[in-house]
Amino acid sequence: MVALGLLKKEWNQYRKIFLSVFFGLTFILPIMILLNYIFYQNNEYLQDTFQIRFEENNLHQINSIFVFLLAIYQLGQERSRGTIDFTLSLPYNRSVIYFTKWLMGAMTIVFSIVLNTVLTGVILSVTNADYEGFLGYFSFSIISILMLYTLVFAI
Repeated sequence: MVALGLLKKEWNQYRKIFLSVFFGLTFILPIMILLNYIFYQNNEYLQDTFQIRFEENNLHQINSIFVFLLAIYQLGQERSRGTIDFTLSLPYNRSVIYFTKWLMGAMTIVFSIVLNTVLTGVILSVTNADYEGFLGYFSFSIISILMLYTLVFAI
C-alpha cells in the first residue's frame, strides 16, 4: 500500500536526485547513438550502413552507477540529516514507508528506461540504422537495473 502523503514528501525531499537520475538514464544512450551517427557521417572509410550492436554496449555500468547513487541517496540522506526519526514517527507502518520510497525510485527508473526505449527507437528509425538486440537490451536493462536498485535499497 502506498500513501499519497508519503509520495509527496519523497518527491519534495528528493526531487533533484529523481530528476537527475531520470534525465541521466533517459538521455545517455540516445545521445551516444547520435554522436556515433555524426561520426559515421563524417568518416568516409566506414561501412555502407550505420550499425548499432546493443549486445556490445557498456551502458549498463553507467546506468548501474545512477541507480546505485539513487538508492544510497534516498536512505543515506535521511539518516545523515536526522529526518529518519521524523519519517518513522509519521502515522504509517515502517513497511509502507519503505515501500513508498522504493516505489518512487522504481517508477523513476522504469519511466526513464521506457522513454529511453522510445527515443532510441525514433533515432534508429530516423537514421535508418542496422541494429540487433534492441528489445532484448531494454528488457534486460529494466530487469537488471530494478534488481540492483532493490538490492542496494534493501541493504
